[in-house]
Amino acid sequence: MNPARGTIDCAETCDLFASVAAHAPATIGLVDRSLRVRALSDARTGVDGRLLRESAGTDLGTVLTRFGSGVDSIVRGVLETGAPMLGVEVPWPANGAHATGSWRLDFFPLHCRGETVGVGIAGTDLTERKQFEQALQAAERAAQEACKARSQFVAHVSHELRTPIHAVLGIADLLGQASLDAPQRELVESLHSSAELLLATVNDLLDLSKLEAGKLDLHCYPFNVRDALAGALLPLVVRAQAKGLELRWVASDAVPVVLHGDADRFRQILLNVVGNAVRFTLQGTVDVRLDGAVREDGSWDLLVEVADTGIGIAPADQTRVFEPFVQASPVCSSGTGLGLTIAWKLAGMMGGGVRVHSEPGVGSCFQVSLRMEAGKEASLCTADSGACEARSSRPLRVLVVEDNAVNRLVAQRLLERMGHEVHTACDGQQAVEAVKSGSYDLVLMDVMMPRMDGLQATAAIRDEEKVTGSHVPIVALTAHTAPGDDARCLHAGMNGYLPKPIRYEDLESAISRFTGR
Repeated sequence: MNPARGTIDCAETCDLFASVAAHAPATIGLVDRSLRVRALSDARTGVDGRLLRESAGTDLGTVLTRFGSGVDSIVRGVLETGAPMLGVEVPWPANGAHATGSWRLDFFPLHCRGETVGVGIAGTDLTERKQFEQALQAAERAAQEACKARSQFVAHVSHELRTPIHAVLGIADLLGQASLDAPQRELVESLHSSAELLLATVNDLLDLSKLEAGKLDLHCYPFNVRDALAGALLPLVVRAQAKGLELRWVASDAVPVVLHGDADRFRQILLNVVGNAVRFTLQGTVDVRLDGAVREDGSWDLLVEVADTGIGIAPADQTRVFEPFVQASPVCSSGTGLGLTIAWKLAGMMGGGVRVHSEPGVGSCFQVSLRMEAGKEASLCTADSGACEARSSRPLRVLVVEDNAVNRLVAQRLLERMGHEVHTACDGQQAVEAVKSGSYDLVLMDVMMPRMDGLQATAAIRDEEKVTGSHVPIVALTAHTAPGDDARCLHAGMNGYLPKPIRYEDLESAISRFTGR
């Protein structure tokens, strides 16, 4: 700089530009209107970052051959229009560490005395960022594949576990209806409750797998909110009384009798949250309050508060309790640690959430919020209630299709106890032949079977009915072991589904619903 003038002369300008280019994390080039390179810093090769004066006067095409065709046309376009062209990505060997790389080039016009005299080019090496992005995408794909494989594995193992559990529960139900003395009935009830506990654990694992995969669907219909509340909490009363606890609940008069939502998932949330309170309360009470408020659009915000006098949760653990397999206290180590996780995820699906306020040694209060639509009391006609049953005295001819011999026997005995005529088949192929050769009022079809599964058999039966003009109700017997099972059953032509294990009341209600008798 000339101190007398306070200005920078041309030579100093070149030196200053060289200094800037030497420290810039990019390659900077200047091209004149004849597409000759006037200056080029080569940060790409690390040559001191200085201007490569030897490149001056070299044709642009010679210097940038590795960029491939198209770069010179971009430069011409900038010269003609005077508009910059930014963010052009091109492949090019980045440096000695990479055989190939990716670069971002920014082209901008150079003006002097109101004229466009050339084009400036700034090149940034994107190779490492691109490699990181590719590695991240590969890791994401691997994680998705692992999650999918895990979900499939859990579904398969769940089916293998559920099949014998369903058989045990079915046999226990049949034994419970027999004439037993007190010690025998106590043993049967212990057998039934133990199998129920094991099934609940398997169901928790399967539900978590579905939720994480985004494959769990809600099935909404009108239901009595207070009945659902009582139905969920009554089984927990026995557990609470066994610990010397008092389980109390109340529903606000503001909550309507009937709402439209997924009653089963509503009960599951209550079971999980209230069951958790009972488990971690050693003495005192567990209080449940149901309240609600109507929204402007006519829908309802439900609020369930579960307050206990339990051991409480430390502040650091109050967010962790919603993580899978996490238990905030080792005092009560029973359970899988999935109940609150599932309740939290289900509440989110139902337009709400779960919050906790707790003080160690004092107790906890869980607040569950849910969004539901208004329902009509007159529409309460579901398979869960017998209000719409209209039975006929004539016994039905029912075909039971089940590959597991014990489950097949349980279904047969339950139907015979109702007075129906029962025929059986061991797989889908036998079922198709049986329907062709005989007339049935109802088919109970297992989904997963060898040779021909229930979905294939149903499709074959429906194809045959297009010729004969007949139609037999087909109800799937499903353990809901795989995401989307319900939808696949209906898509295959089934009229509905009956969850395993088969219970007398559920079977009786399903028969009424699908046969009208």
